[in-house]
Amino acid sequence: MAKLNAEQFAQFIRGSQEELGVVFSTLREKGTNRFGRTLAVGFIGAFFSFHFVYQPPMKKLAGLNKRISAARATAQYADQFKDLRDRLNLFYAKLPPVSSRDRWLTETVLETMKAENMISESIMPPDEQVQAGFVFQRLNVSVQLKFSELIPWLNRVEGNKPMLHIGALDLGKRDEPLGVNGISCEIGTVIPLNKPGQ
Repeated sequence: MAKLNAEQFAQFIRGSQEELGVVFSTLREKGTNRFGRTLAVGFIGAFFSFHFVYQPPMKKLAGLNKRISAARATAQYADQFKDLRDRLNLFYAKLPPVSSRDRWLTETVLETMKAENMISESIMPPDEQVQAGFVFQRLNVSVQLKFSELIPWLNRVEGNKPMLHIGALDLGKRDEPLGVNGISCEIGTVIPLNKPGQ
């Protein structure tokens, strides 16, 4: 098959050379003046064909290829983007709303204590710092309780939704009443000022 193609190609080259030879010999014999108009029309036709017939579809094809490449890149990273967006939204869903910024932390800590039948000796208003679009709040709680009462309360605080976290915990043994510990605890949260898409 390859031999047949080579033979056909050789015949094509020989035929082209013969035709070009006839053209050049005719031009030499008759002169270029006689074929000037025909050559000019041929060149003009080739020029217009190239610029108005061939080039516009090629430009469209190049534009389509760019759009196809962009679509492929988008499809390639679409799943990864969706996964990251869902994880970010899940994280923001665990944070308290900015609308209850002034009271949420204090009220939520008091609710966790009430659920464990605890009474606070003192609870300070929360301190807050604003950084990078987030409000970091923390408050200090002092309470007396038995060690067996401490663990369920800490579990309730850490498992709260929206999120609370324990920043520091000081535990001191009290002489009286017997078996009661003095607890000083720093509890905090993070409140986003703006959630994604807002």
